Amino acid sequence: MDANWWQLPGPGRFVAAAVRDLRSGRNVLLRFPLHAADGVRDAVEDHVRANDLWYWRAVDAGDLPADSPAALAVALHDALGLTPADGLLPGPAALAGAVHAGDVVWVDGLDDARWPVWARFLAQYQHACHAREEDRRGLFCVPLVGSLPAEPVADTALAVCRWGESLSRLDVMLHLDRLLPAAFPSPTLRRVALAVATELGGADPQLGARLAALGPDLLADPVGVLAAHAAERGWGADILKHQAWHGGIVERLEGEERVNSAALVAGGDREGIERRVWQGQVRVLYPFIEEQRVRLVQEVGRLVPLPVSTTYGTVERAIDLEIGQLVHFLRGRRVPDQTWRQLVVLCDMRHSLAHLRSVPGRDLMSPEFVGLDRRG
Repeated sequence: MDANWWQLPGPGRFVAAAVRDLRSGRNVLLRFPLHAADGVRDAVEDHVRANDLWYWRAVDAGDLPADSPAALAVALHDALGLTPADGLLPGPAALAGAVHAGDVVWVDGLDDARWPVWARFLAQYQHACHAREEDRRGLFCVPLVGSLPAEPVADTALAVCRWGESLSRLDVMLHLDRLLPAAFPSPTLRRVALAVATELGGADPQLGARLAALGPDLLADPVGVLAAHAAERGWGADILKHQAWHGGIVERLEGEERVNSAALVAGGDREGIERRVWQGQVRVLYPFIEEQRVRLVQEVGRLVPLPVSTTYGTVERAIDLEIGQLVHFLRGRRVPDQTWRQLVVLCDMRHSLAHLRSVPGRDLMSPEFVGLDRRG
């Protein structure tokens, strides 16, 4: 995942929310599923270093003891170069009084085995923070990735920012638009590929990047890349029986939960993939087909024997005919060969989309369809 991901509107709002919590004097837990936290440290650090009143510190949980909150507090005193307050044992409460005001301590390497001790430590630490003014506190910022023995709970001086709530299709599309090659047979095909990659990639930026790297081949068959992605993550045929957000199998996009596309392929749900391909295609192709219908009517409308009777009543203007009706009433008339083939291709596409079927890649890449952009 590149650094630009965290500058997109949705990911940026996630980081900004964490920074607001820090500014209000709250310790922050950043809750992520697997494979979603890459680059967030740099994004948060940039905000901290941009504030002259804050100081960035970092520790590795793997270098610290995890047998008790007290032992952890002692180790943190040493790791941060602090001196415990006179007369106080170097526990979490004493640490809250010793960490310098404005320090933001980032904790790397915290796994599910170490989390129970850290959870108790942070509960005591944030409670002790109440005794200090909000702008006089030293604060912890901790990414939590994957499964945990118990989910973190927010408190007065402890915020939990859960990834995925603010991510939208627009974020995904903006991200993939930078990655998708410019070389496509036509601008419309590139827009179709971008929309399909957005639907299939969803909240998984690594998967989206792999799909975008296919370029025009994405229009033919993306299943191979989805299957390879699932295999690399160890997702097998039974993966859909163990749907879980923390493992990246279930993701959140625009506030709704959905299954990762690679997991759908691993679980054998090809219908689900077909529906996502259709969702991407229909957003681009429906308006494009309509635009081309209007243009082609200007060329061949005079050949329609008006008025004509349709299932919706009598039509007196060619512009009011749907693409399928145009093909029906122009069949056998002196329509130029190229124009006729384009009408038929558009009609077939419109019929597939109307019946919730995706358009095959061979039709999208056909000379007739590609030529429409060059004429429009």
